[in-house]
Amino acid sequence: MRDFLREHGIVLGPRELRILQAALDKAWEEFSANHPAESGEAAAIRRQLAQKLIRLRQAGARDPKRMVSGDRQNWTGGDRQNCTTSA
Repeated sequence: MRDFLREHGIVLGPRELRILQAALDKAWEEFSANHPAESGEAAAIRRQLAQKLIRLRQAGARDPKRMVSGDRQNWTGGDRQNCTTSA
């Protein structure tokens, strides 16, 4: 996540980083429990989740639980392909 932030010139304070990390950890926990990643795929999927959560945060989301539940339709159920191919 920090690499993506740095690459895109996004600067966040420690509190905001903790919010994003908590949301990413929760999203990854839920996603990986329902969709075991294939070899070499996990890092790319986690990066996509991080990017989506960063955009949600930039749009004003602050609650990690809501960030995850608000974006869940983009990465659960039959929509795994969107998670791995869209940014």
